[in-house]
Amino acid sequence: MTALVGHVGLAEEQQTERFQAREVRKPPVGDRVLLEVQRRESAEARQRLQALVGDARVLKRQIFEFAKSREPGHAGVGHEGMPQVETAELGKVFQLGQAGIVDVALAKRQYRLRERVAYSVYDPKIGTWSGLNLMEMPRRNHQGELLLEPGTSCCQWCELPDGDILLPLRYRRPGDKHIHTSTVALCGFDGKTLRYRKHGTELNLLHKRGLGEPSIAHFKGHFFLTLRNDDGGWVTHGTDGIHFEPIREWKFDDGKPLGSYNTQQHWVAHSDGLLLVYTRRGANNDHIMRHRAPLFIAQVDPERLCVIRRTERVLIPEDGACLGNFGVTEVSPSETWVTVGESLPRRSKRLKEGSRPRVIIARIRWSKPNRAVLPATSNDPQEGIQAL
Repeated sequence: MTALVGHVGLAEEQQTERFQAREVRKPPVGDRVLLEVQRRESAEARQRLQALVGDARVLKRQIFEFAKSREPGHAGVGHEGMPQVETAELGKVFQLGQAGIVDVALAKRQYRLRERVAYSVYDPKIGTWSGLNLMEMPRRNHQGELLLEPGTSCCQWCELPDGDILLPLRYRRPGDKHIHTSTVALCGFDGKTLRYRKHGTELNLLHKRGLGEPSIAHFKGHFFLTLRNDDGGWVTHGTDGIHFEPIREWKFDDGKPLGSYNTQQHWVAHSDGLLLVYTRRGANNDHIMRHRAPLFIAQVDPERLCVIRRTERVLIPEDGACLGNFGVTEVSPSETWVTVGESLPRRSKRLKEGSRPRVIIARIRWSKPNRAVLPATSNDPQEGIQAL
């Protein structure tokens, strides 16, 4: 495995944050990707940019921020890290996330109780996005409690061979103020509409904000789920993609805590090895908010559900910015990308020197093709991935 790190400059003016940089291949053009970046200028104003990256060109355009609500004087807002999904079966891309409802007159008031799973569909043949769509969800969970504020922000999804989608999401139960429960929903997608079918195990942790930002990966017949909590990262696995074993805290293979907390972790899945990308304490990074830099990558022991310490490497170095919100995409069988937008503190030395926050792309090149993207061709499961 070889990692190459570069950056894309998207700012016309100085910004302090470039959140949620995530990409997807732009079908059917194999040498281009579609890159989404969330630019946050203030707590009330968020913009979404699309960039087509190819042949050293960057084309930018703004996509939907507001969509008409069914209620006069209100608007739906697409926000909170909407990962892009390319469906192999239909050749469509859709963005997932959650939508809140904002009072237009007040501009900044958001009704959390009205958050919903939101998506927008991109048709590469005509180069246009649909409006903001909401996925219908059941009103109650398996225990008969109200299922409140469902959202899929910052999730990593999985497409099944039949075209169905395993969509991790989080929601809130009545009485659990600011405490989230996470689950995985089985969904269908016909090229226009994302339809909920059922969901599985409801995972919760009654500590601080509970479990959020779940991400799923498939590896050798099992599905693996990583989850965020304010004080640590958690992991579990299962065989069908929606039902999972009890969660356990992320640890190294020597039994010591991984030290990743209050931010997301994501999977890099190769047909011959499963890896985790994360941030953590203990890396001479106490000056970084929530220790959100550097970005590490390491191999996971899929049976013990732990990170193999000796394989840990720095994927994207720390340079004074937070790197906690990032995305992973299998660009081709030979290459996987990890993309992240920098968040610079307002008193940052880099800002004072005129530096702008960057979108950073780490290109992981595999020594053998990733058969999770191609049909299996090798009989040796150990050849494809080298020790990191």
